[in-house]
Amino acid sequence: MTASPPLMNPRFLRALLLASILLLVSLGLTVRFEQQQREELARVTAFSNQDELWHSVALSREYLKLREIAALSRFNAAYYLQLRTRYDIFAGRVAAMQNGAFMHQLIDQRAYGEHMGVINRMITDTDARWARYPMTPEEVDHLIGSLDHIQGNLQTIHDLIQHGFADQLDENEKLVTRLGRTRIALAVFQSLLLLGFAGMALFELRRSLQREHLLGEARSAAQAANEAKSRFLANVSHEMRTPLTSVLGYAGQTLKDPSLSATSRHQLGLIRRSAEYLASLLGNVLDVSRIEANRVQLNSERLSLSSLADDLYGLFALQASEKGILLTIAPPPENAPQLQIDGGKLRQILINLIGNAVKFTLQGHVHVAFSLRDAPQGRLQLQTRVSDTGPGIAAGELTQLFSPFEQTASGRAAGGSGLGLAISREFARLMGGDVVCSASSSAGSVFDATVLADAAPDAGPVTTPILAAPQLHGLAVLVLEDQAINRELLAEILRGAHAVVTTVATLHDARQLLTHKAFDAVVLDYNLPDGNGLEFARYLRAQQWRGRLLMLSAALHPGTDALDAAGVDRWLAKPFDSAELIAALAGRAARNNMPAPISPSDLLDMDAAMLRLGCNASRYLAIATRGLNRIEELLRDYAADEAGNRSRLAHSARGVALQIGAMSLAAACGDLEFAPAAAKDAARLDNMDQLLAHTRQALATLTTETRKENA
Repeated sequence: MTASPPLMNPRFLRALLLASILLLVSLGLTVRFEQQQREELARVTAFSNQDELWHSVALSREYLKLREIAALSRFNAAYYLQLRTRYDIFAGRVAAMQNGAFMHQLIDQRAYGEHMGVINRMITDTDARWARYPMTPEEVDHLIGSLDHIQGNLQTIHDLIQHGFADQLDENEKLVTRLGRTRIALAVFQSLLLLGFAGMALFELRRSLQREHLLGEARSAAQAANEAKSRFLANVSHEMRTPLTSVLGYAGQTLKDPSLSATSRHQLGLIRRSAEYLASLLGNVLDVSRIEANRVQLNSERLSLSSLADDLYGLFALQASEKGILLTIAPPPENAPQLQIDGGKLRQILINLIGNAVKFTLQGHVHVAFSLRDAPQGRLQLQTRVSDTGPGIAAGELTQLFSPFEQTASGRAAGGSGLGLAISREFARLMGGDVVCSASSSAGSVFDATVLADAAPDAGPVTTPILAAPQLHGLAVLVLEDQAINRELLAEILRGAHAVVTTVATLHDARQLLTHKAFDAVVLDYNLPDGNGLEFARYLRAQQWRGRLLMLSAALHPGTDALDAAGVDRWLAKPFDSAELIAALAGRAARNNMPAPISPSDLLDMDAAMLRLGCNASRYLAIATRGLNRIEELLRDYAADEAGNRSRLAHSARGVALQIGAMSLAAACGDLEFAPAAAKDAARLDNMDQLLAHTRQALATLTTETRKENA
């Protein structure tokens, strides 16, 4: 598998990451500068509120007032009190001038200290003198002299403060300007980043739209290729199934000839086996094609778990016995309801799982168990666990276990297409469940298949399709098939079942014939040179024709809805089984008075059973003997049963008969399964006894012929 393309260009992702980092840094710097600007503005505001400059002016004013009062006090002692008051105010102003919180930012500390020191010494000296001496004109003169001495210092301090304020205001203005420019630069940078973001986003959007366009084209191309593949498979299916129908049909018909030599019978058996394998492989490929095209439909039907268990046991019991392994199928819970589910797909899933278990298990056992549990929305979950004591699956092979056309090493050695498990899983998922390998080791494997089902409403006993009706006495059948070889084959099979057969090759001939001749059934091909089989079926039903309609097709299944709408009673895929063809035509009504077939091969299809069981002739004869004995036991129990188990017993007998190739006997057992009340019909049971006796006689004849051939 190729890796999916990245959602974005890696180069774009790197550029986006770098731009995001730069934007975050820019936003961080913006926040930092905003904080710094607020701090500076707060400092400037606090600076503007400081009163150092006002104190300086006030100090100068107090100095002049003190000097004026001192001058007046030289000649009038009445001013001494005012002089002391003014002096105290002046000294207080000097002290206040030295307590400014921001003074160190405004003036030259060294010059300020020198000049303020002179003033402080003058105040200290004056305070000391006034403490020792009374106020006299001489002290006033001394004060005036001191004031004259510090006048220059006061002026210098005033100038320093004034210049400091002016310088600081200039610095604050420059700082605010610088911070403003920085903010503008950051805003421009952020705008450019955002524009870059927008440009990259538009560029990536354009690339994304281009990618979506390319992906859309690729998707359309893939869909077209898938449709072409489906058409190709349908065409190949038709072209391959048509000759396969003839190969299988004539091989089966020829094998019924009792005069065949052992060599010819063996060679025909090989031809039939190869054709059946090819048909099975083709069917699996078409199943995969239908799954990929989402054309698989679920066909809901009533299903009894006990009947399903009997079916499965009947299919595999003899094969397991032949290999010397024990097959056990645990009976479903007694209170298990009948289910509404696609029984055909469920059977296909379980046949694949059990068939694999029996095929790969060389000794030990295969066990099958059912369980039911509640699921959401009032549904039921059916789990089927298939466990075996086979060689297990290597850990490295588990990942490819459910991949179409891929096989494990042991799977390749045993043969097969590698499609069974893949199809089973897809069917299970379509039915709301899954198929998983729950455990695997050298001691064996465990597979779990889960599906969702509904509890079926009470509507009488569950029925399953009957596989064969051996004779069609007097049934008028019209065969509509464009391939001459298939027309001949169909006519031979149906005439062998004592039907009255008429064949035509076109829809036009069929319409002409139906206008003046009555038929009980019509067998028609799906693809015809002058029309479509479904269209002809709709035409017949529109003409109020009430006979039985059977459609044969080598193409994909047209869908249950389409068949029902056209009034088709049964659809069979090519190549078909002759017994299934006859059963589909006969229905239940034609199953009365079954005369004994004319040859042993009509009663026992030895070659097909040997292929199914994977055994040789002598081993088959032993298995068939045990199978007929088991059928006889089941029929005795059927006749004596009073507990309502007749349908199940007849179903089990039918399964064993199918496994050993006793198709006539299987059809008769099917009659009993559908009509368990017939146990009281002595004539019906006598016919069963006669048919069983004929089948035993046919087995004895085959045994004698086989011994002669081996002698």
